[in-house]
Amino acid sequence: MAESEKPRRSGRRRAPYRTYSETLAQKIIVRLGQGEKWKQIAGTDGLPCYGTLYNWKARDPEFAERVAQAQEMAADWNADRALEVAEAATKDSVQQDRLLVATLMKHAALTAPRRWGGKGKVAEPELRVAVRVRDFVPFTRPDGRVVTREIFPDGSHEDYER
Repeated sequence: MAESEKPRRSGRRRAPYRTYSETLAQKIIVRLGQGEKWKQIAGTDGLPCYGTLYNWKARDPEFAERVAQAQEMAADWNADRALEVAEAATKDSVQQDRLLVATLMKHAALTAPRRWGGKGKVAEPELRVAVRVRDFVPFTRPDGRVVTREIFPDGSHEDYER
């Protein structure tokens, strides 16, 4: 294979595996909150690779919550930026600015759907509450002792001493 035919490697080297630390987590949270994307963050400035960030979210619910809050901040930043672009639009730039505003708002809606997802409402999972009514009656046994008897829906019962 000639030198020119060899596949070129990207200039980015694969990031080494990093164990979770609060310092690294804080760097990630700050950068996400400033509007940077996972792809921009992964493997830069000593931070872990793309997959490691997702593994940390899966293993640590507190980290996942902080990431979600940072992403909501980034969504707000995108919405604010969309407003700035819309306000600065001119007759000559309106088409390009519409595309940028729509893209920023779509990204904000995908990042923080509860806040920016259309009508402000995300379909909540259906909540079902099951209520079991228990039926207890006093029952006198043949030996004269009074017990509490629970009657089950299928007609069976269970006795409890008082």
